[in-house]
Amino acid sequence: MSYTLKQKTQLFHQLYVGANAALPLTVLLSPQMLPAAFRQYAVQMQRMLDKGRPLSAMLAACKLIAPWEAKLLATGEACGRLDVVLGDMEAFLLARQQQLTAIQARLLYPLLVLLVAIVVGPVPALAMGKLSFNHYVLGVAVKLAVSYLLYQVLLMRSLERSVGGAVNPLLIRVARRVDSNHWLRQLFEISYLNLLTMCLDAGVDAAETLRILKDAIDDPRLRQQHMLALNSVQKHGVSLAQALAASGILCNYQIIGFFTTAEQAGALHSDLRQFVQGKRSELATLVQFKLKLLSQWLYLVLLVMAVAGYFR
Repeated sequence: MSYTLKQKTQLFHQLYVGANAALPLTVLLSPQMLPAAFRQYAVQMQRMLDKGRPLSAMLAACKLIAPWEAKLLATGEACGRLDVVLGDMEAFLLARQQQLTAIQARLLYPLLVLLVAIVVGPVPALAMGKLSFNHYVLGVAVKLAVSYLLYQVLLMRSLERSVGGAVNPLLIRVARRVDSNHWLRQLFEISYLNLLTMCLDAGVDAAETLRILKDAIDDPRLRQQHMLALNSVQKHGVSLAQALAASGILCNYQIIGFFTTAEQAGALHSDLRQFVQGKRSELATLVQFKLKLLSQWLYLVLLVMAVAGYFR
């Protein structure tokens, strides 16, 4: 079953707070402690807990988390860093939820213009008797349904998806078609490095990190690139930075340069998080500006179309 980003974030927040408070799993996974969307699995998880199953296995068995998330949690459990992994997962999902909220907010006025145009556009024809009431209702209903489906398919299906791929497939495809310095390419690579940071914080080595990241991304070509990088690390002893650059996963020279320098200095684990946070803040401002422009142009286009009678 698929859950919204908000519900998934609430789950990891609850688990993170409970782990920090040293609450036993019997309490943490009780119906009273679990978010409402997940309480139906409380009894099932309590039974698995009685059999000695770890948290990662229970959440995976109930299909509440993706396989790559289960691997990450299992590594955190094995290394005694479960609370760190839970905190990173909460922050990761919260960032995705905030991105979706920002996009929805920017699209609010254009969508309202579209809604009003669909409903009001045919009214003059209806008033003059050129359009029957039944045809008016049917036409409005069809246009609203099509608009809603397009909204779900083009926006919500890719951004709201909280299981499976950790990176928006649309962002991956777009980033592949722009140059290495383009802000969309940087956005993808910083999102990727955020995932990589989570793996390193959990105590995962380079080879296992590449395996987890391969499973976390729903893109066949990018998965193949991860196999090439993994082969370079395991068979040829290439560094993680060199493997990611040679396989084409990382293309931005600034990001590759930082990665290589930090890895050679032996400070990758500590420096990477700061670098990612700084770049994410910088890109967030740019993304907000781009979304504002997109919203204004979309609003203007829909307004012109409404005035021209395209929605009659």
